[in-house]
Order: sequence, then C-alpha cells, then structure tokens
Amino acid sequence: MIIAMMALLALMLVYVAASTRSLHQLRQELKLVEQKQIQRLQSLAPLAPRTNAAAVAR
Repeated sequence: MIIAMMALLALMLVYVAASTRSLHQLRQELKLVEQKQIQRLQSLAPLAPRTNAAAVAR
C-alpha cells in the first residue's frame, strides 16, 4: 500500500515538474513574441496617420 502511494506521489511530482518546465518555456516564447510585436509596431509608428492631431487642430 505504501509503495503504491509512493509511486503515485512520484508520478505527480514528475507531472508537476513537466508542467513547470512547459510554463517556463511558454513564458519565454511569449516574451519573444511580445518583443517582436513591439519592434514591428514601433517601426510602423512613423508611417501611421495622425488622426488625433488633425481632429485637435480643428
């Protein structure tokens, strides 16, 4: 009975470790995607029309 509980605990710990690793990798990938999107949007910013400035000038 104790051996079965120890085996179950070991399986749970393996699952938690794998989940933690996956979450870490997902955070790193999300950070990379966010940085690329920020760079893309900053490169497009000078090309964007200034609609708010035109509305305020009236």
